[in-house]
Amino acid sequence: TASYHLAQKGLKVLGLDKATFPRCKPCGGCISKKAERILDFDIKEVLEDTVYGATLTYRYERALEFTSDRPIAANTRRVRFDHLLVERAKAAGAEVLEGRQVEKVDGLNGKAKDPVTVLCKTGEVLKGKLVVLADGAAGKLTRGHFGTNNTDRLLSITAEVPYEGSDELSGKIYLDFGCVPHGYAWIFPKKGLISIGVAGDTRNTGGSMREIFNTFVKKHPILKNIEVERTDAWTLPVFYTGEPVMVKGRALLVGDAGGLVDRFLGEGIYTAVKSAQIAASVIYDGIVSGELDLTPYKRLLKEEFYNELAASAALSSKIHSNPRLWYRIVEKDPDIMQRYFDVIRGDDNYVNFYGLISKEIRSRPFKFLGRWIESRFLPA
Repeated sequence: TASYHLAQKGLKVLGLDKATFPRCKPCGGCISKKAERILDFDIKEVLEDTVYGATLTYRYERALEFTSDRPIAANTRRVRFDHLLVERAKAAGAEVLEGRQVEKVDGLNGKAKDPVTVLCKTGEVLKGKLVVLADGAAGKLTRGHFGTNNTDRLLSITAEVPYEGSDELSGKIYLDFGCVPHGYAWIFPKKGLISIGVAGDTRNTGGSMREIFNTFVKKHPILKNIEVERTDAWTLPVFYTGEPVMVKGRALLVGDAGGLVDRFLGEGIYTAVKSAQIAASVIYDGIVSGELDLTPYKRLLKEEFYNELAASAALSSKIHSNPRLWYRIVEKDPDIMQRYFDVIRGDDNYVNFYGLISKEIRSRPFKFLGRWIESRFLPA
């Protein structure tokens, strides 16, 4: 995304990736309408199922159906979506070198007139004015230059499995609360297959995520009798409170590298795309002015994301700590899910939604105490 927007503005851009596209990427592959809306090109060719609602279960049982009259999101395979982004960057004029793993970047703290030097594992040495680091949750370059050690991470295990009945599941995503300590599980339908996954805070799972995934596959009614041949695991560096360092010298962080992941859903596509757009704007202004000042990036990120991500973290703390209570609340007040659909669409935000939940609890404490008591009688 950063390469695409900078090339569109007429700058000479080089994109480097250790992979060769199209390539597989572990991910549920659900793109919110909010994320789709900020892209300035059509992605319909890679969207495989439009999402209008959700089916919630508590520990595989007691399914609750919630449907909206407007689309909420769309499911895709990252192998297709990411390849489309690469092709769009090339079409905009960016040069993209694939199969180039970056070993080292020098000169990031040097003077603006001096080049930044990138050394690839292939032996190639490349020079430029600055770099955008998008090397993900455990990026060696990000850790080396920024000294980041974000321990606030979710572990996710996922699989894409051929599924003959995927058309019958279409139009909804399937979420289970309670089967993953401080997390959730999902099923996302696509063309001829489904994405299955679990994600949770490893500090609360005791290293048993693989067992949790296997149990989810075994017990969820939709997944019975299916065979999962391959799984992928990856970490999600969720947003942490404070002031994360996002710009240092002539390097910027975008997406997962900056920990810009929604803690409640583990969604990071929107923030990855949006942070890259902001980075491209700051870089362009810095180059045109001749000052190469990247410091506005941190302020713009804070204005765009931090309150939202902090509200998401607060919501996650309450809901994932009390999944039975959350399930009981939406069972009694289905309009709450409709309000959350607005958040996913981008018509509302986490700050307002968290305020709504908090206000409901404060204004009617005995009502929610009753629901908490009721929730104790849900199947454990």
